[in-house]
Amino acid sequence: TELDLRAAIAEGQLRLVYQPVLTIDGSPQFDSVEALLRWDHPERGLISPDEFIPIAETSGQMTVLGEWALARALKDSARWPGLQVAVNLSPVQLKSDGFVRRVHRMVMESHVRPSQIIFEVTENVMMDASGQAGQSLKELRDLGFKIALDDFGTGYSSLSYLRKFRFDRLKMDRSFIEGV
Repeated sequence: TELDLRAAIAEGQLRLVYQPVLTIDGSPQFDSVEALLRWDHPERGLISPDEFIPIAETSGQMTVLGEWALARALKDSARWPGLQVAVNLSPVQLKSDGFVRRVHRMVMESHVRPSQIIFEVTENVMMDASGQAGQSLKELRDLGFKIALDDFGTGYSSLSYLRKFRFDRLKMDRSFIEGV
């Protein structure tokens, strides 16, 4: 519930885990990881992001939750100067007033280079590429952050997104390439 999620943020029940990002050639070497948000509820155990992210978005907590995750990822990134860290952004975050300014301040305070951070967005963000979300992505790119399109091949997959906005990384959904 909303109240449980508020408590999770306040009481430190959230954590980030890092998944190595492998290249298409399958090389065992990797130079980036993706930050994945986890909620370890004291009574219910691990709660799936598929369950709590929609609650955060509909209850107005997504900006706070997303900024908590980003702050944690930046703190960890400072210890890994040779590693890029990918962080997911939601449309709610990208559309919030002052988001880019807050991100820039957080990065400066953490002493992490913007080029070390990859912001991952999904196709539904690109549907608003001409609006506030698109403007925020452009400003983040101008500051030196990398931008990745995540889960390409789900929903309204369109190659036109790739032409409208320059991505540094394209992450294709497994269902899109199975059988190829």
